[in-house]
Amino acid sequence: MMDDPTGYGRVIRGSNGCVTAIVEQKAGSPAQLAIREANMGIYCFRADLFWRHASEMGTDNPAGEYYLTDMAGILSRAGHAVEAMPSTTRVRR
Repeated sequence: MMDDPTGYGRVIRGSNGCVTAIVEQKAGSPAQLAIREANMGIYCFRADLFWRHASEMGTDNPAGEYYLTDMAGILSRAGHAVEAMPSTTRVRR
């Protein structure tokens, strides 16, 4: 959680608390950018699931880049649980 997560992607959670997406700063809506849970960029994937769904990543975003963060939404939509481990330390800039 950050007081000002400007510049970081935001962790989007569903009603069950699982991650449904990670939205990059450049692509976030005003409501998404108001979320204070920031993505710090450390990922662990089950290799079989990652490679099964890797071809679903695309470059349809403001930067025209492949976002590894898209994998959270891809796996969530495919019915896989996606978890985020919150830091126990509050980050301040």
